[in-house]
Amino acid sequence: MEIREWAGSNLHLAGRPVQIRPTAERIKKILPEYEIKPLPLTYPIFHSYFDLDGVVQVPGVAPLMQGVTYEKGGGLMVFLTRNCDLGDAWEWINDSRYPAQYGGVAYKVGLNVITYAMNH
Repeated sequence: MEIREWAGSNLHLAGRPVQIRPTAERIKKILPEYEIKPLPLTYPIFHSYFDLDGVVQVPGVAPLMQGVTYEKGGGLMVFLTRNCDLGDAWEWINDSRYPAQYGGVAYKVGLNVITYAMNH
């Protein structure tokens, strides 16, 4: 199956800019008719289960969440998260040394991504 056949599905990619930049370039080659753009906090993925009024930087330079959306239907095909290491927060939330402020928001974003993907 080619990635273009995933229309109507969702793909979540996460990482540091050095990891996401080449991936974003490949996405642009695969889906040239779609633009990767920042997603406002009003976008449905931030309200599909939890209502998020902000995204905490889970250590990095600055949190950035972008997506590739359908122009007609507005559906999200690709969700890119960089400089907000959600996976790190998911991995270490049970460690008392890991700040709860990061882990809680990371789990909320993760649950929203799953809920959004299952319902769109």
